[in-house]
Amino acid sequence: MDLPCVEWQKHVEQKWSRLTLDEKKCFSSLLDIDELFDFGLARTSQEDVDFLSGISKDYPVQKDLERAARCRKEGNSSFKARDYTAAVRHYSQGVCHASLSSEQLSLCYANRSAALFHLQRYRECLEDTDRALHHGYPSHLKHKLQDRQAMCLNHLSNGTDGLNTAKQGSGHQAEGVCSRTNSTKPNPKSPNFQQQNGSAPVSCLSPGLSVCFSPEKGRHLVATMGIAAGEVIVEDRAYSCVLIPGMGGGGGRERRGETEKAGGVFGTEVRHCHQCLGETVSPVPCEGCSYARYCSEGCRRGAWEWHHRWECPIGAELSTAGVMSQLALRVALKAGVKEVLKAREPIRDADNDSKLIRERISSKNSGSKPITEKIRPKKKNYGSSDAASTEPEVNDPSAYYHGDSYLSVYHLLPHLNGHGPSLRFLCSVTIATLYLRLCQAGPPPVSWERRGASESKNSSNQPQAAEEGEGWAPELSLLGSVALRHMLQLRCNAQAVSLLRDTGDFTAVQSTQEVRIATAIFPTLSILNHSCCPNTSLNFRTCHLVSPQPDLGSTDELVSTGPEACSAPVSVSAGVVVSIRASRDICPGQDILHCYGEEETRLSLSLICLSVSVCLSDKSFIVSLFSSVSVS
Repeated sequence: MDLPCVEWQKHVEQKWSRLTLDEKKCFSSLLDIDELFDFGLARTSQEDVDFLSGISKDYPVQKDLERAARCRKEGNSSFKARDYTAAVRHYSQGVCHASLSSEQLSLCYANRSAALFHLQRYRECLEDTDRALHHGYPSHLKHKLQDRQAMCLNHLSNGTDGLNTAKQGSGHQAEGVCSRTNSTKPNPKSPNFQQQNGSAPVSCLSPGLSVCFSPEKGRHLVATMGIAAGEVIVEDRAYSCVLIPGMGGGGGRERRGETEKAGGVFGTEVRHCHQCLGETVSPVPCEGCSYARYCSEGCRRGAWEWHHRWECPIGAELSTAGVMSQLALRVALKAGVKEVLKAREPIRDADNDSKLIRERISSKNSGSKPITEKIRPKKKNYGSSDAASTEPEVNDPSAYYHGDSYLSVYHLLPHLNGHGPSLRFLCSVTIATLYLRLCQAGPPPVSWERRGASESKNSSNQPQAAEEGEGWAPELSLLGSVALRHMLQLRCNAQAVSLLRDTGDFTAVQSTQEVRIATAIFPTLSILNHSCCPNTSLNFRTCHLVSPQPDLGSTDELVSTGPEACSAPVSVSAGVVVSIRASRDICPGQDILHCYGEEETRLSLSLICLSVSVCLSDKSFIVSLFSSVSVS
């Protein structure tokens, strides 16, 4: 699921075994991620790209008219059986597999609108009737859609809008992104938050918290005043996330199509928006592939501008390469070369854009130093894992808190020494292969234009090469290097996004199951260190940016969304927001901690911690720990 499929892992293992002893020693000694990527890129050939593309045929993403027609027929069968929720899912699959100019697309939209009408989803029904007409619905059948539109408008004018009745016709409850330990929504009146215009805070820290640094713990959060159990202390927005295909709880990656009958009707990738992760019954498909789908035009537009326009042609290869590889590449694509170059520069002085926390915590706290000064860092190797425990370590950019910006993500430690050489080689070759495949798929991303990428070479005093047409210049390999950095970071900084799903057992007692639906990277949540006895719980929700003409490079106001907001054309997805809540009373001076492992691994983590008599909060230890503990 997280790592590439087994076939690709074996392929890279063979490449590793064919390296000479000197080559292995050379690779194992590399502490600079640029050099690590260059090593993998130099040993990646077209044969590797072809092999990855060959095994990715098990994860098809192309449009398929025959599949669309089959899904529509299955939807018709469910409709006749009055299982309208199942019918909607089948029709949605047909919509996703139908090509843009085909009659199947309009027929699937029209049929889905009929099922939505029976579910009393009148707004979604109206949207689908409009889409069916727009995509060439047969003229001799248009009167059916017009009659349905009139009935929907009549219900809406009378205030009858069954948006909360998704469970009708199937017995399943509508699902949202939530915490496994606490599903209570954050209190918007909490005195610990400074909200803007009543909106949900973005990467907001409670005044009762401080960001501290120590060589042993790195950046971490410490309570500066007493915090009561149940209090929301941090709000953080995911910088990026990737939906996990399949049901999320099965412990493996299923082939496309094998998940359609599991867990009720379909798998996670069919139930949820691929941008904001919100559940949707009437997804809007990507126009280029059959896999990606969204809850609204805003989410589709946001995903396309940020990353999907480059992911779309290589979607099958990305699925084969695993969630971590896809998320790493997605973060790099979204950041763009300007943000990357800014992150690679030394910290500037008083005009620094970094949002450094002015600490109020006593220096008595176990050697942790408040981050209070803007210090120009000394030159060091940022690719190394953990430097020696010396005072100059505080000068490292990774010792600073940069708020919810890309800087916070870039300066998470990759912990190179915490990954075995063979795993580093797997990551390097995987990212190098995806980079080569991306080069073949089309022109480079606009956010990675040649002029900006070439500035990354400090030694390039010579003038730029002549404009030789569109293409991938050699210096654009920086994209691959940055993606590799993020892939190594994600091994200990990625966050599983889970929800509680009704198992569908029709008994007197409702039964729920925790399902992991996505992997995300949160700039502030990543600062929290691990504990097998955490003092916090997590609650996830979806949010959207509101902008009349969205500037995707700007930070707009976050607002919580309902069905109306999701369908508004001015809504652009901001993804997932996590609320971190104190699970017990926290005293001043205590660290804010949460458990990195999922529920099924906590016992193993606890046993290992007990065996060494102390629960280490060093992330490099967690990296090696997760290498030996199976985390689904």
